[in-house]
Amino acid sequence: MTMAHIPVLLAESIEALNIVPDGTYVDATLGFGGHSVAILKKLNQGKLIGIEIDKNTYDQAKSLFSDRENVFLHCSNFVNAFGSFVPHSFGQVDGILFDLGVNVHQIKESDKGLSFLKNQYLDMRLSESNGPTAADIISSSGEQELVEIFKKADERFARPIAKKIIEQRRRAKIETTDQLAELVGSIKKRRGRTHPATQVFMALRMTVNKELENISKALPDAVEILKPGGRIAVITFHSTEDRLVKNIFKELVAVKKIKLINKKVITASRKEQLSNPLSRSAKLRIGERL
Repeated sequence: MTMAHIPVLLAESIEALNIVPDGTYVDATLGFGGHSVAILKKLNQGKLIGIEIDKNTYDQAKSLFSDRENVFLHCSNFVNAFGSFVPHSFGQVDGILFDLGVNVHQIKESDKGLSFLKNQYLDMRLSESNGPTAADIISSSGEQELVEIFKKADERFARPIAKKIIEQRRRAKIETTDQLAELVGSIKKRRGRTHPATQVFMALRMTVNKELENISKALPDAVEILKPGGRIAVITFHSTEDRLVKNIFKELVAVKKIKLINKKVITASRKEQLSNPLSRSAKLRIGERL
């Protein structure tokens, strides 16, 4: 099998789930199926449920599992899964994996304006039912709102970028990736290999798709459908995501819903970081249902 996306922390996340051969497992962020394929190798009579929000990615992943009767795939936002179709169709489950964020292949190949590498309309909605586009947010948000949005991705130039947007949109709408990238580039200079607009694009994508809000709802909901001893494993790629997951786990520990399996966050090995530089920012946190 040729992978369009290299799964990060693959061995560590599979070990984290403590898979039993006849268990039921949820890959809440199916992507191109890398983690799911590894989970299936550990299953005998068990079931795998895969959830993917992006229709194009879902369609590509579906072909991997077309001959597997124990695989159940859903094109949906994971925020809708754990209070509805997963418990209603499968009851309690033995493990749930979240690999948060959007993989680089999706960003590069998307036609939704997720990347500054191609000039496209600033849509950024992974699901077209998600509401306002990035262009809508840029055109309607006040300066302080834009500052708060950009701070989600730890953008140090949030204020001057927001001011520039307000100033520029008085003359013309900002609707394309080229327009936005050029604007940010006029405020920030490139540092190393990182494009100046990277964090602004990330922050807008997170806002358009309500990524932080969805994490805040989905993780506690997911824990509720875990069997006692079942595991939840969450991989993050950004400090804002990781802080949020850390705090949610802390709250779940306080109300005796889970215990932490790893007191210290798990990161990619030096070998993995060298072979896959995208793994450098990855962090894995694991909880076990009480």
